[in-house]
Amino acid sequence: MKSFKKLYILLALIFVSVALMSFIPSVNTVNNSNNSQLTTPDPSETNGLHVGWKTVEVDQNASSNYYVKYSDIVSGMDPNNPTWGCGYLDLDPGTSGWQCSITTPYFYASGGDNCEYIYVHSYLTPSPGNSVYHTIDIKVRDDQGNVSDQGGITLIIDYSANPSTSEPNAPCPGY
Repeated sequence: MKSFKKLYILLALIFVSVALMSFIPSVNTVNNSNNSQLTTPDPSETNGLHVGWKTVEVDQNASSNYYVKYSDIVSGMDPNNPTWGCGYLDLDPGTSGWQCSITTPYFYASGGDNCEYIYVHSYLTPSPGNSVYHTIDIKVRDDQGNVSDQGGITLIIDYSANPSTSEPNAPCPGY
C-alpha cells in the first residue's frame, strides 16, 4: 500500500513539474537576443565571399592595355550560382553603389559583363629600372546578393626595350 502511495506522489510530482516547465520561457523565443537563428542577416556583412590580394607582373606593351584575372582570388562563391563581371564588381570603393569601372590619373580599369577579368589601360610608361605600379581595389557580389570584403590587385608593368605591338586578346565578349 505504501508503494502505491509513493508511486502516486511520484507521478503527481512529475505531472506538476511538466506543467510548470510549459510556463518557463524557451531559449528559442523571439526575445532572446543571443539566438542567431532568429536574427535577420545584415546585408552589409560578408556572407562567406572573400576576395584576396594578388600581384600580377607583366611586360610593357605598345598599346598599354592589359587584362587581369580576378576570379582566382575570390573564394566562397556558390559554384551553382557564379556571377562575374560588370554590375557585380565594385572597382571604386570611394563612391556609393557598385562601380564596375574607375578612372584615375594613372590608369582606367573596368570589368566586362559576365567576365572574370578586368581590363586595364595604363596612362604611365615604365622606364628602364622603373616599373609602373597600379593598385585596383575590388569587391564582388554573387547573383544571390552575397557581398565580399574588399580585396585587390597590384598590376606591375615592367619596362621593355622592345614592347610588343600586338594587342592582348580580350578574354571576354564586349571588349
